[in-house]
Amino acid sequence: MATEMDKLAEAYYEKVRRTETWSGIPLKPIYTPQDAAGIDYEREIADAGQYPFTRGIHADMYRGKLWTRRQGWGYGLGEDTNKQLRLLMQQGNTGFSIYRDLPSANGIDSDHPLAEGEVGVAGVALCSMEDMEAIMEGLPLDQVTTSLLCGSVVAPIMLAQYIAVADKTGIPRTKLRGQVSSDTLMGHFCYSKDTNPLDLCVKAAVDVIEFCTKEMPQWNATYISACYNLREAAALTAPRRSPSASAMP
Repeated sequence: MATEMDKLAEAYYEKVRRTETWSGIPLKPIYTPQDAAGIDYEREIADAGQYPFTRGIHADMYRGKLWTRRQGWGYGLGEDTNKQLRLLMQQGNTGFSIYRDLPSANGIDSDHPLAEGEVGVAGVALCSMEDMEAIMEGLPLDQVTTSLLCGSVVAPIMLAQYIAVADKTGIPRTKLRGQVSSDTLMGHFCYSKDTNPLDLCVKAAVDVIEFCTKEMPQWNATYISACYNLREAAALTAPRRSPSASAMP
């Protein structure tokens, strides 16, 4: 009888034996120049930094465009988080990841009875415009990238708060760079299904994409999470398969 370690080993080595991608595209053991004979280079491949970006989004990639240094932070009130973000910038960070507390993630005000004991604990309290202003006080939003980590339903609200701070300080929306985590499945499964119903999550995510396409060309309008927490929240359940199965779940 196969042990748990045998099953793990089987799953690990299964990927090596696959003969097609997860999308069902056949894979060859080896590719030669003949396989590219019928490809239109300019249309289907192109140079690095050019559409359709099969060779990267920058012409010289990270030899000329360094990786963003981004340490996640969010704790206490806006003033507390602002102090830490300033310190991170002094230490060389070029991007921010703002974690919100659980009441903010579920659209609950800090003074609501359900928020008792949770305000500013697992992230910064971010339920008002004043909170966002305190977090971003004195920070050069046109020189850094900002990742707003939240659930789908509250994503439009937190993005609106961020935009309002930029508008108030005279920073054009076209210069704002970053992302907001309006992942539909993450919001529904990993936060509260009651406050993040699936249909509303989809509507919020699409609205953010539509707005950013028109107003914020450098902003990543959505952030798709492939983290382990989706599986831990039972969003993904691997089907049982026979040892001869050729595709990973």
